[in-house]
Amino acid sequence: MSLISRLNKEAWIFIGLAIASAVVLFNCVNLVPRVDNNFFFSNTDPQFKGENAISRLFKRKDSLLIINAIGPIRTKKYMQKVHDLSVALLKLPGIVGVKSIAHGPNGLEDAIKGPLWKRLLISKDQDSTNVIVFLKDSFPKTLIPDIEKLTLQSSQDDFHLIMSGPPYIVELISRHLLKDIRLFSLLVLVIFGVIILLIFRSPGILLGSVISCISASMWTLMIAHMLGIKIGLLTANLATIVFVLTLSHIIFLTYNWKYVCSKNKSDSPVEEAVHLTFSPSFWSMMTTLLGFLSLLSVPAQPLRELGASGVAGALVALTVAYSVYPTFLRLVEPSSSKNNVLDRYQNNVEQFLEKRKRMTVIGIFVLFMLALPVFMGPMI
Repeated sequence: MSLISRLNKEAWIFIGLAIASAVVLFNCVNLVPRVDNNFFFSNTDPQFKGENAISRLFKRKDSLLIINAIGPIRTKKYMQKVHDLSVALLKLPGIVGVKSIAHGPNGLEDAIKGPLWKRLLISKDQDSTNVIVFLKDSFPKTLIPDIEKLTLQSSQDDFHLIMSGPPYIVELISRHLLKDIRLFSLLVLVIFGVIILLIFRSPGILLGSVISCISASMWTLMIAHMLGIKIGLLTANLATIVFVLTLSHIIFLTYNWKYVCSKNKSDSPVEEAVHLTFSPSFWSMMTTLLGFLSLLSVPAQPLRELGASGVAGALVALTVAYSVYPTFLRLVEPSSSKNNVLDRYQNNVEQFLEKRKRMTVIGIFVLFMLALPVFMGPMI
């Protein structure tokens, strides 16, 4: 009998709920990582408040970019290229000003002789100059890509452009976080899916694990969204964290189910496995929960967001593992085969550890002592 034909009404409900959750998540929750210039600090941090007070007092503009133009700065051709770049930048929406050797001082010599312009625009070796771009506080999201495109078009062998500045760095961090979310989510799904299939050799267990872990990740992201927690520097890996937390409960539950099936002919092996596993899973969840709760007291905003969303994720992972997954586990027929290679390997490892408990403990202690200097080195 195929897996599809064995799915009951309850299993189809959970599958449909997972599909509906995916539709809601991708349409209603912003999954693009949010990173700003102050992503390391909390708004209530005293030092952060003092920094903002100084910025307001001196009307300092943090939204600026620096484009370093490397080339023969004393040639007319170089000066013309800087002028053309400055004019093109000023035409972009969201840019309020540009300072360069073609916009500010009266030419290159004036910039070199002027103490302010020389520090601001000319490199120490005089092999390059800076083009300083001032942005609006609420510049459009497309501005940084537009500036990147413009610098790429303007760059030549004798006019090499390098861009830097807080808005550009923030944009790069956001892009890499989004790339990491997609990459790690796919890798977790594929790698753990293959491992589960190899260990338990059951499409039903694989389907139940995938549906449960993905559902837990999506529901945690939705809860975080409702709590006002956006995808940020650390919460970008929230889906992967919850996926692994849910899978850990599932693996222990499945092994206890196999143990119950092998020891007796219970009429309800899933319920008995749940009874055996829930208490250890609960206390394991509590240790994770306390770890996330400890992050709520730190001043760094990303850690606080990770702590709040992690608390929700730990609770959701336990709930899903013991409410959604057992539905699929009840559809699986326990295998009676005990002579396959994997079972023999597991039995050999179990017997080895059982007979050599003292050696195992000593080995772990020796490894700990060898690794201790590596961890203590940076702290000394």
